[in-house]
Parts: sequence; structure tokens; C-alpha cells
Amino acid sequence: MRRHLAVLCLFLTGCASLFDAPVPYRDRDAVTIRFSVQDAGVPDGALAVAYPGEPCTVIVRPSVYPACVTHEVAHCMGWRHDNDKYNSMYCKD
Repeated sequence: MRRHLAVLCLFLTGCASLFDAPVPYRDRDAVTIRFSVQDAGVPDGALAVAYPGEPCTVIVRPSVYPACVTHEVAHCMGWRHDNDKYNSMYCKD
């Protein structure tokens, strides 16, 4: 029984950071997204990229899929980094 309780506590602790993350700003309610998982089209040094527009194009490197999907979709919805600095929120490095 103790082992089950310990595993449950570890599981809940691991999920806490996901639920504590702030909701990213958005300036639209809907957008069409073209999504691909590939290395081509992602700038050197980047893990993924979103090209906002209609449709918004999201490209995520296979090495970080699916970890960075939420981050790039937030860009499609209008979220911008502070001062365009690198930001890994919603994307595990």
C-alpha cells in the first residue's frame, strides 16, 4: 500500500508544473494550422517554429515532438515572447 501511495504522490508532483503554468495570451479565437514533424524548415538552433498567418504553419523537430506542440500552437493564436527572447515555456528542452 505504501508503494502505491508513493507512486501516486510522485505522479501528482510531476504534473503540478503543468497545471501551474500561466495561460498564454491569445489575440484570436480560431486559426487553421498546417502542422508537420520534420527538421527541414526549422532554423538552426531552434527546436520548433511557427509561421503565423492563415493558415499558421508549425514545424516541430522529431527530437522534441510532442513536447513543443503547445508552445508553437500558442504562437499561432497570437502569443509572443517578451522582447522576442528565447522562451521554452510549454516546451521541454
